Order: sequence, then C-alpha cells, then structure tokens
Amino acid sequence: MKNNFVSLEISQELVDEVDRLLKDLETRLNPLSDLTIAEQRRLAKMGRKNVDFVERGYRHADINRDYLIGKISFEKFKKDVDLGKWLRIVEKKMGLVSSKVKTTAILAESDAYRAARLYYNAVKAAARAGDELAEPIARDMSIHYRKKKSAQDEVPPAPVSQN
Repeated sequence: MKNNFVSLEISQELVDEVDRLLKDLETRLNPLSDLTIAEQRRLAKMGRKNVDFVERGYRHADINRDYLIGKISFEKFKKDVDLGKWLRIVEKKMGLVSSKVKTTAILAESDAYRAARLYYNAVKAAARAGDELAEPIARDMSIHYRKKKSAQDEVPPAPVSQN
C-alpha cells in the first residue's frame, strides 16, 4: 500500500511489558488525587504567575520562618512545593509519551482504514462479477456507508468464512 504512515510490529511480549509497567505506575501513584471538573474550578489556578508567587513565598519562608503563622508548617509547605514541581515534570514527560502514542494510533488507524477501503473495493468488484462469497462480505461492509442508525441498532455480524 502506498504511503503507509506507520509500520511497527508490536510483539505480545511488549504488550505484556507495557501493561505491567502501566499497572505498576498506577499502583505506585495510587495516592494521587482525582477531582471532578467542578472541584478543580474551585481551586486556585496555578498559571505561571501563581507558580512564581509560590516559589517566591517559599524562598522567603525558608529564610524568614518567623512570619509563618501557626497553621502553616514549613515542612508541609516544602513538601507541597516539591511534590508540585515533581508532578509537573512527570506530567510533561507523560504528556510527551501520550502525544506520541496518540499520534501513532491515529497513523496506524488511518493505514488500517485505507487497507479496509481497498479490501472493500476489491470485494465489491468481485461481488459485481458474481462471486458468491464476496456478496455477503460486500453487503456487510457496505453498512459503513449507510446512513447511521443509533449504536444500539447496529449489530456487527460475524465474519463470512470460506467453509
């Protein structure tokens, strides 16, 4: 096929290893929080301006702890600053990997779609020429081009075998 965008072979060993690593990562990072959109909106936004404010406050508090009020522990402040910095680094690295995974998935799916279209065109031609096996395959694949019903109405039929 011309212009194949991506051609990677993923071994079952790699699939299993990635699954294991992702499960391990999820387990290790299990204490991380998960907030709803509404909960996130109620929190202070940490754009560059607020990050700078936190960093300045932290540097000053490290030198002049006398101004820390009773409810503010410098150790807790430090822990939050360090955790935030580290998680932003992790987020950036994971974002780069996620972006590559997403892009490669799009390329692979595009290649697969083009292959399916070529197959469908060949099956249609065979069906028009009177090939009895090709007719039900062409009919089944033509569902893609019909006006869509709801997802509940579409039941994918089993592949037609040559037996």
